[in-house]
Amino acid sequence: MKLRFIHFISVLCLAIIMVIPTESALAQGKRGGERGHFPSGRASTMHVRGPQYGTIRNRVPTGAKQMNFRGETFHWHNGVYYHPNGKRFVVVRPPIGLRIGVLPIDCFMLTIGAIPYYYYYGTFYTTVNNEYEVVDPPVGALVEELPSDCEEVTIDDKVYYKVDDTYYRAVVDKRNKIMFEVVGKSVK
Repeated sequence: MKLRFIHFISVLCLAIIMVIPTESALAQGKRGGERGHFPSGRASTMHVRGPQYGTIRNRVPTGAKQMNFRGETFHWHNGVYYHPNGKRFVVVRPPIGLRIGVLPIDCFMLTIGAIPYYYYYGTFYTTVNNEYEVVDPPVGALVEELPSDCEEVTIDDKVYYKVDDTYYRAVVDKRNKIMFEVVGKSVK
């Protein structure tokens, strides 16, 4: 009986270890999310984490915080921004310059030129006065995912992914993993 119990506990511990992500996986930003695809259907590491931009909701999630920025009202809930549209709310990307006090749970940290940036579902933040400000995507930044509404465009026989007015290109990193590099507002 005692041996059986020890075997059961061993198997249970092994199962738990296999399910919990490692600290290094968490540090690399591998925190769940549903697998997505490139718009062309090719498999990728792009995750679909939030609702599609432009989605209209009858109400914002419970616990959403309301904020005003440049005369506009936004509601924020764990990295997703909602803008009033009549009596409903549309999922939008936040405007550059908007500040929040807390980052989304699954944000990814990266450093470009000694400046720490935080990324979540198409939005980059940097620290300003103990808050997190929405900023333009920094050129050279590598991210694992793009929002589900990114647009695939071909320029000079090269494929890019456009999110709003910023272009990304797929690259393979040192771990042989597909990442998305910020190219900038134009393709050179």
